[in-house]
Formats: sequence, structure tokens, C-alpha cells
Amino acid sequence: MAVKNHEMDMLLAEAAMKEFLKYGYNDASLRRIAEAAGTTTGSVYMRYENKDQLFRSLTNCIVEEADKAFDALRPLYASSETIEDMMKAAETESDMILRIIFEHYDAATLLLCKSEGSSAASFFEDLIKRKIQESESFFAFLPQSQDLLHALDVLLTVQFDMYRQVLKNGYTEDQARGCMNTMMKFMNGGWNTVMQDFFDEKGEAFQ
Repeated sequence: MAVKNHEMDMLLAEAAMKEFLKYGYNDASLRRIAEAAGTTTGSVYMRYENKDQLFRSLTNCIVEEADKAFDALRPLYASSETIEDMMKAAETESDMILRIIFEHYDAATLLLCKSEGSSAASFFEDLIKRKIQESESFFAFLPQSQDLLHALDVLLTVQFDMYRQVLKNGYTEDQARGCMNTMMKFMNGGWNTVMQDFFDEKGEAFQ
């Protein structure tokens, strides 16, 4: 049985990370990755079925961390009874996302900014769909409103795109947290107004 070359595994991973960060998934070259790692494309294919699998191997850490974090957050959202509870849950979520991003900065950049053309490209959209479903369950007690549901879709898309912009703008972690704290205040103020309008229409006080 052949002994696996773990050193080459690391060299390929490092070379692939640099290649994908520079060129993005579509324009990245397995030949250049192999050359940078000091090996052949055959060696790459011995380890990875294709370029997509190699890309996913570099971004899976983000996907797994996000899944665990959002699973842990679900009870917090489910137990929310007021818009203030929902806001606190959203702030906790924002802190969590930023922590994951800065613990796996290069992988996060690949996944959110460089994944077009790969099977990982749907991660952002899938995450938004998940949040829309969770948020709709919270708003279920309100009168059904297509305007609200459409706004929810658009606003959550905008909110999650903020994290992509943090990466594109190259913010430090402190800068990113300052930016997101300001944006969350802005978003929460808007949601508070929307919810108050619904309760005012029903003639009820908003708690």
C-alpha cells in the first residue's frame, strides 16, 4: 500500500488556495496549482476527482461551521416572542458569522466571493432561503402580507450581502464589527418601525 504524502497534500492545498483567491473558481487552473506545488496534474487527480472537489475541500470548513452555528441559533429564534427578542437573536447571529469569517478568512473569501461556477456557489442563496424560512415562522402571527414576505426576502438578501462586502472591502475584524454593529442598528430600527405599523393597524400596543 502506498504511503500517503501528507506534505504534498498541504502543498497542494496552499497552492490551490492562492490560485482560487487570485483567479476565482472559473479561471483557476489545475496545471498552475500543480506547478506551484511542485507536482503534476496527475498527482492532483489522485487526490481530487476534479477542480470542484478541490475547491470544496478548501471551503467545507465554512459550510460545516455555519451549519453548526445556525443549528445552535435555531432555539434562540424559535423562543423569540417579541421583535426585541428577534433583534437580539440577529445580533448574536451577526457576531457568530463574523467570528467564523475571521477564523477562516481565506476560505470565507473563496466561498462568498470566488465560488461562481462551482457547486459551492449556491451556499449564499441557500443560507438566505434558510433564514427566510426561519423568519417567516416568527412573523406567522402577523396578518398575512405579500408586501412583508417580499420585503423579508429582499432585506435578508441585503443583510447577508453585507458579509460579502466586508470581505470585498478588506476590512479588519474591528472594522467589520464596527460596520456590522452600525448596520444592525439600521436594520433593527427599520424592522421595529415595520412591526409597530402592523400592531398599530390592529389597535394593539407593541411590546
